[in-house]
Amino acid sequence: MSLGINNTDETFSLEVKLMDNEVLRVTQDGQFIWHPDADRMIEEGNFNFNPAMPHILRALRKREWVGLTDKEAMQICEDCGCLSEDWLVLLDAIEAKLKEKNT
Repeated sequence: MSLGINNTDETFSLEVKLMDNEVLRVTQDGQFIWHPDADRMIEEGNFNFNPAMPHILRALRKREWVGLTDKEAMQICEDCGCLSEDWLVLLDAIEAKLKEKNT
């Protein structure tokens, strides 16, 4: 595992590599770019140099919950032909439970 800082010209990034594979790159504007197989790489990686690193990477992998907008919720209900208040309440309850399970 290696942690590198790349500061060339106008580009600045933080890179986390396992062997020769880049698991994560953090761009200058704070965007996280993950390797498509990052979860497996973190799970199987050798972190003897820093045993805390897989825990840190797993925490970073958790995505921030993005809920439905009111407009999106109304559109779903409209598309399903369910525009009563009961359906909106049910939709809100389902979204709350999904948020609880995924954050």
